[in-house]
Amino acid sequence: MPYCTVDGQKIYYRESPEGERQNTTLVCIHGSGGDGTVWDYQLSGLAQVCRVIVPDLPGHGRSEGEAPGSVETCAARVDGFIEELEIDTFFMAGHSLGGAVVQAYACAHGERLQGVVLAATGTQFDIADEYLQLVERDFPAAAKASCENAYAGTVPEDVCRKGYAMLMNNGSETMIRDIRACSHFNGRDMAGAITTPCLVMCGSDDIITPAGLSEELAGLVPSSDLVIVPKTGHMVMIEAAELFNEHVAALLRGNRR
Repeated sequence: MPYCTVDGQKIYYRESPEGERQNTTLVCIHGSGGDGTVWDYQLSGLAQVCRVIVPDLPGHGRSEGEAPGSVETCAARVDGFIEELEIDTFFMAGHSLGGAVVQAYACAHGERLQGVVLAATGTQFDIADEYLQLVERDFPAAAKASCENAYAGTVPEDVCRKGYAMLMNNGSETMIRDIRACSHFNGRDMAGAITTPCLVMCGSDDIITPAGLSEELAGLVPSSDLVIVPKTGHMVMIEAAELFNEHVAALLRGNRR
């Protein structure tokens, strides 16, 4: 299994087959309570376009340590991961909390980025107190609610089962730290400082990070394209994987749509 060590902790990651033969690299950052498996459709679907690298953030999935607890600390861990893999320039995609991490990374290390993809995210997150209380009181119920709210319309039962197992595996403490990182995040100044080409993409029916947050974000990033996918929820890169990959591939190739 591929691991690298960052600050004394093992970070698990996967990459597309024969990825090192590609000239372009895309690093994908997952969101709250999740792990790199949320990018499975990109890991396979973009393999002919670029080298796709998908880490589990510290305290998530198969990576050691605890969830960083702040967007800025997480961005620093990601930078350590990038350094360990000796990647010079690359594209970066982030989903939800991962999108906030990408914004922070772009502000700190923008010279290394060729472009960014910000999926189902914004410059801030509205976390209901009731949800945080449910996570603390009855995590299985909170995980179930998260899965029910993550998708628009009907999705295969195995998709929801997989998402629930992922959240339960990472546990309540990881989710609490992720939620607090989201709650303290304010990226309005960060967004305005992102100078690299940017694709902002979201689902029209996202009730976790409503499309209005993505619209605001795209309006603040100087060089951005906004794509709102109809009848799609929070997990836009899963629910509309083919369309998502088409737009990402266009960004990677410099043919912005």
